[in-house]
Amino acid sequence: MKEKKMLRFNCTHESETAAKYVCGHLLGTREADYHQAFTGDARIYRLACPACAKETEIGAIPWQTVCDACFAETEAENCWDGIRGRPEVKEEPSDIAFTHRMAALPGDSFGPLRLVQPILASAGSLWIGLTIAGALVQMDLDMRTLQHITDVSASDVDLSQPMSLVCSPDGAFLCLTQTLGTVGVVIERSSGHRTFWLQRGDYHSDISPFSAAFVVRDERTLLIHATDWNRLDISDPATGELLTERSPTSYEDGEDVPPHYLDYFHGRLVLSPSRESVVDDGWVWHPFGVVRTWNVRRWLDENVWESEAGTTVRDLVCRAYFWGGPLCWVDDDTLAVWGYGDDDDCLIPAVRLFNTLTGEELGWFPGPEVASDDNRQWRDKIADFGGRLFFDQYLFAVSEKFGVSVWDYRKGMRLHADPSFVPIVYHPVTREFLTILPDGNLQLSRLTT
Repeated sequence: MKEKKMLRFNCTHESETAAKYVCGHLLGTREADYHQAFTGDARIYRLACPACAKETEIGAIPWQTVCDACFAETEAENCWDGIRGRPEVKEEPSDIAFTHRMAALPGDSFGPLRLVQPILASAGSLWIGLTIAGALVQMDLDMRTLQHITDVSASDVDLSQPMSLVCSPDGAFLCLTQTLGTVGVVIERSSGHRTFWLQRGDYHSDISPFSAAFVVRDERTLLIHATDWNRLDISDPATGELLTERSPTSYEDGEDVPPHYLDYFHGRLVLSPSRESVVDDGWVWHPFGVVRTWNVRRWLDENVWESEAGTTVRDLVCRAYFWGGPLCWVDDDTLAVWGYGDDDDCLIPAVRLFNTLTGEELGWFPGPEVASDDNRQWRDKIADFGGRLFFDQYLFAVSEKFGVSVWDYRKGMRLHADPSFVPIVYHPVTREFLTILPDGNLQLSRLTT
């Protein structure tokens, strides 16, 4: 049997594996800054000090060859400070395409739509819409019927501000909030009655999306919602009854810090497919965006402090100056989070996958674009549409600037791209995307294979 040849590197170690590269200024250092320098070959990267990272040609850097262990040690003992270059985006030919159909509504349609959300309990194409004029309407896009629910006024919420709309799975209740404001209202769909108003306080509410999401527990619809910058509660949407009474969760100067005090600004909430778990896309000082998750069933049934410090809480990813970015559930235990990198100035188009039960990162792949058409940073796009991720067998990345791309998330392969197609929401029951066209008409689109 032929003996494998041992390779000797600049780090003086020997190994049977191919060499990895660090710039000569990083060899043997501790607590120095470094950049990941992607070579453009798959996801291979080298480590370069900030000065070398400015070189326009990767070959101009004084690279040193090191073994796997020394490369890993250099990453662990030094400080990530940015990204240079881009990894390779993999593509695979496919027959995937989108088919489109227009969804005309009656002439008295109450004006152009501002927000749209699907009703999941219906087998058909049933949606709730908020018009620019403030009318809440129910739309059946199969039957092409429109039903007026109620008119939202300034006594409910200030419609001049960015708004967010969420619907209970059965469509019985609607929750309308000021995305970057302090108030919201819950409305019963069948009657149009306001069942209760939401208030979350005004501490940095202008940069944190209002937290609101419906869950179902023992066939009972409930609402998770923010009641302060660092506190979430669960209430009965029909009555406003609080189901997570606990205190204290705050303190004044001179008082002791409560044992369950949470120094975290809650943000957008996204429920897992079974609605057993929730992901919270909030932030902490200085600021860092932190995506965290926990189990809703345990919160309701076992530990009223679960959202603060429960055994199921996992902090998945932390990024400087970045929160409110695209993410979606792949299954009940796997979350897809957009953006590779640890700082908003260095994020590159990619998707990272996390196990929400353990907090482990499962892997990542480069490519999915979610950029806005004006290239504003995400912290300026929280209240507006900039890009989204959806999942249904395939991962869909939606971008104002690049349109839709379709991905095999297991292989990290792009299967299809359509730069002219920019939907705003997905109906997982009918498996259709909805787009509000520039002329105000609606378009439904379905993936075909």
